[in-house]
Amino acid sequence: MASYILPSDPTDTSAYSRVKPSLFKKTYDPSGRMVTGIDFNYWNALTVPLFHEHHMLVKTDGQKIFLLDKDDNLDTAVRIFLNNQGRPLSCEINAATNDSHGDSYGELNKFVYKNNRLIAIKTTRFSEYYPLESTDSLHYDNDGNILSFSQNSYQYDLHRKARQQFYCDDLMGSTDGFYIMQYLGFFPEVTSPTNVRTYVNAVLFVGNVTDHRFDADGKLISYVFRGPNPTTITWHCKAF
Repeated sequence: MASYILPSDPTDTSAYSRVKPSLFKKTYDPSGRMVTGIDFNYWNALTVPLFHEHHMLVKTDGQKIFLLDKDDNLDTAVRIFLNNQGRPLSCEINAATNDSHGDSYGELNKFVYKNNRLIAIKTTRFSEYYPLESTDSLHYDNDGNILSFSQNSYQYDLHRKARQQFYCDDLMGSTDGFYIMQYLGFFPEVTSPTNVRTYVNAVLFVGNVTDHRFDADGKLISYVFRGPNPTTITWHCKAF
């Protein structure tokens, strides 16, 4: 059975160190090469105290990835299908995991690319009576910074660049599957913009992004958003 190695990416983030919640955390096999599990929640505990944490096993089968719910008898919660370049074609998420807005139905995301950059997400939500379909476009500036998606918009310091970043505080509209895919490291054009992000307008998550800190390799390791306490990032990068 072939296995797909997830991209080098941040292994966990902890937002607002006063209470130490973690938006997501990955575990790996003994070699450190394969992601075997991911724990995540959609909302920061200080913003929405009644958040629900999910605990998943990660299984791969060729160009397919499955997230199995450890709290629900290893039920398949998320199905991901990849193209030959390792980029996601689709992500299907069940109702129990699609709960950031209290939704009671599953969801299918299909991803559209142009020049190897994600430009649109076609979403089908499976309600009790009929499917609801919608399409959201992603807009970028000439430097490759994402400017908007759904109800989210962003601003940047165009005089500051970074080698690698990861921003995770702003839930991406209501597409929970898309947010999980970002946690798994699949959309660096969204999570790792060219320039340093300075402002987020994302419904509940509105405010300035300040006090960026970088490691010796130029990777973003902390920033302050809706401060004063920082969001911290631990990176897991291995050369193969």
